[in-house]
Amino acid sequence: MELTVEQALQKGIEAHRAGKVQEADQYYTAILKANPKHPEANHNMGVLGVGFGKVEQAIPFFKNAVEANSNIAQYWLSYIDALIKLGRIADGKAVFNQAMSAGARGEVFDQIEKRLHSDDSDGSKSEEPSEQQLQSLINLHIQSQYQVALNKGSHLLEQFPNSINLYNIIGAAYQGLGKLEEAIDAYGRAISIEPDYAEAHKNRGNALQEQRKLEEAIDAYNKAISIEPDYAEAYNNMGVSLKDCGNLDEAINAYKKAISIEPNFAEAHYNIGNALHEQRKLDEALGAYSKTISIEPDYAEAYNNMGNVLKDQGKLDEAIETYHKALTIEPDFAEVYNSMGIALKYQGKLDEAINAYNKAILIKPDFADAHKNMGFAKLQTAEWKHGIKLRAWRWKTSRARAYERFFNAPEWDGEASLHGKTLLIWGEQGPGDIIIWCSTLSYYKSIYKNLIIECSQKLVKLLTISFPKITVRAENKDIEQGKEDFDYQIPIETLFGYACLSGKISGHQNQYIFPDKTRVEYWRNRLKLITEKPCIGISWKSPVMNLARQNNYADLSFWKPLLQNEKYTFFNLQSSHFSGDLQRIYKDFGVEVINFDDLDHYDDLAEVAAFCKALDKSICVATTVAHISTAVGTETIIPTWKQGPWNNILFNSRGPKITLVYRNTWDPWDIVFDNIAGQLS
Repeated sequence: MELTVEQALQKGIEAHRAGKVQEADQYYTAILKANPKHPEANHNMGVLGVGFGKVEQAIPFFKNAVEANSNIAQYWLSYIDALIKLGRIADGKAVFNQAMSAGARGEVFDQIEKRLHSDDSDGSKSEEPSEQQLQSLINLHIQSQYQVALNKGSHLLEQFPNSINLYNIIGAAYQGLGKLEEAIDAYGRAISIEPDYAEAHKNRGNALQEQRKLEEAIDAYNKAISIEPDYAEAYNNMGVSLKDCGNLDEAINAYKKAISIEPNFAEAHYNIGNALHEQRKLDEALGAYSKTISIEPDYAEAYNNMGNVLKDQGKLDEAIETYHKALTIEPDFAEVYNSMGIALKYQGKLDEAINAYNKAILIKPDFADAHKNMGFAKLQTAEWKHGIKLRAWRWKTSRARAYERFFNAPEWDGEASLHGKTLLIWGEQGPGDIIIWCSTLSYYKSIYKNLIIECSQKLVKLLTISFPKITVRAENKDIEQGKEDFDYQIPIETLFGYACLSGKISGHQNQYIFPDKTRVEYWRNRLKLITEKPCIGISWKSPVMNLARQNNYADLSFWKPLLQNEKYTFFNLQSSHFSGDLQRIYKDFGVEVINFDDLDHYDDLAEVAAFCKALDKSICVATTVAHISTAVGTETIIPTWKQGPWNNILFNSRGPKITLVYRNTWDPWDIVFDNIAGQLS
């Protein structure tokens, strides 16, 4: 199909931005063949020429651009900058005067005027290599031959020590090799020679962004933009750094600025979609990805992320169809297979999900998230033992790095003798998970004498009461070298996994968390003063709510048939952000759920455990308080999502009186709550 001029121009810009300079040249040449005076195609051909080091050949293109459209400031700036690079200062001043006559104004023109008047060069002595030499280096960079480009560029620097183009190319070569400090230094040298070298500022920002020095990267992009106000790529890249800083609104504004300069900037539309997705503005995110794909139909990443939004909206069939579209474009896109595996698991298609994860791993063997996700899928199948073993991959995911710890003492393998040795068991993930895995401590204490458990401060009191023969202490991540008071160490989930694999822990379990008896009696007496009815504690959401968790928790409205049962008095077990919900329950349901303001639900878990033990029953979603309620032996009903990651041997609540009421992904929550309401009746 023959392209229109505008379509060819967009293709050329996309190829240019992607570093496919020969492809970009072909598109621009085709446009100029049809319309020799096309201003943007002329300007972009000139920019290509400068990038190739063919500055002299770029001049006619810039001249054509300003003659065709004198209202675009960047055309004048590129033209004058090229003349300065060639040492043609008199010509540069003449063109500058033409720009002024055409109405050009602004800080960037003030800056380039200073360059014209501060440059005393008469053009007789070039500080740049020949066009052929620069082109050779650029070609090597395009071919990813970074070390060869670096070697040749460094050699040329001996002849041309003040070449800003050489320093820029050398910086790009270092960056390609992953040597970011050296890259930043090279870009800095280019800037020290030519402070208004916008591209070097932008490239320096890219390298700083890779180093996660985000504030410095943003400063570099701002400098590039102050020199070249219509620098769309700098705005886009700054948006990425702002997003990584968590400044989503500012990031979206930066992307929109890039788009206002280049309306068909596909990557900027894609990045807006990512930021909107993170803000949970799912419909808007879909719109941004759709715009991306309309500009660049082969944008596989946009299809993948669109699929992720559809998955978060519960539109699983549409999500999977979108993932397939991404794979038709990029068949070896491992991340798409991983995303598809998650959607298939949500549909309860575990074998198909595992197959998708295997494809991701075949393409990318060290893909930690795919290994981890396959582990979660297998935990719900007959291959659950392999699922436990796959949990070792969690330490290679970005999320787990937040709680991973490092020791001189070796990790216990579950088999080495611990007689006469001390084992440190250290807590990982959330307090609720640790409560579940503490169910194995009594077994290990019956075999080994010297155990230490380190956990978050909010668990220390409760675990000290429950396990008096184990040393319990708050986690210390700053143990000095040589001062470890243990011989082996192990994360608590790994320890629990060993117990499951060895068959030392069963599905049914007795009470294993024991709150202070006097506090239990205190709460029982306090409840009797309030009501003679059976007392039920309720918790309806996690203190951490996000898109990834939303399928686990029903909207509060579904609780109405339970809470309107007048045979019971209901009490709050929610740990945080509950005041508004309690008011909503009272207003909309006509029910008062009693909250004790003097009970610190979030941090005083020893008191929460005593309160749970005093209750007749709990109805809690799968959060910390549910795990505490089951662990102290209180009858607990847990409404939960069957296809979720937490319904398996590793993450299910443990205790003697648990009723799990499942919702399948494809079912509404009211089935679950009608079921529970029936049990209460």
